[in-house]
Amino acid sequence: MPGLMAGISRTADTSPDLNLVRRSQQGDTRTFGELVRRHQDRVYNLALRMTADRDLAADVTQDAFLRAFRSLPKLRQPERFGSWLLKIVSNLSLDALAARSTVSLDALMEEGDEFLPVSGSDPADQIEGILSDEAVAAALKRVQPVYRQVLVLRHIEDLPYEQIAEILDIPLGTVKTRLFRGREQLRQFLTEGGITP
Repeated sequence: MPGLMAGISRTADTSPDLNLVRRSQQGDTRTFGELVRRHQDRVYNLALRMTADRDLAADVTQDAFLRAFRSLPKLRQPERFGSWLLKIVSNLSLDALAARSTVSLDALMEEGDEFLPVSGSDPADQIEGILSDEAVAAALKRVQPVYRQVLVLRHIEDLPYEQIAEILDIPLGTVKTRLFRGREQLRQFLTEGGITP
């Protein structure tokens, strides 16, 4: 599992990316190739964490870069290229899972708030920092996709809540709710697997 983490960059968009994006928007396809080289590991790792399937992650990665290439001229904030690309990957991963799954993602998203915390300790304190473990990765695969999405963006990509809300185009409160539910599911699956978070 550590090999999966190697390509993940936790830095924000950089000025070299900004220059490449602007040149790509003007039709320079070679610079887009450089953007692909810079981001391909991060994109693939996110897709793999989301889909838990190497072949599907490879397909999502290819589709994400194709979609980014086609839509790049319309990108109004080239300095936000990295976040925009993660949004594409995240959405395509969910689409791929929905196409493969019999579970309705709409039904998952319409759940009530019965799992919101009333009191007690934050499960994030217990789960933080252990997502690279193989047993945790196996448990993460079992977490519902909409919750896995925010767990990966927060704990693997190390993105702040506000950026996750922007990437997923959801309110900040929804990010926090999904994180809580995802952490609870992850903790349940870890406990079932004999690990006490």
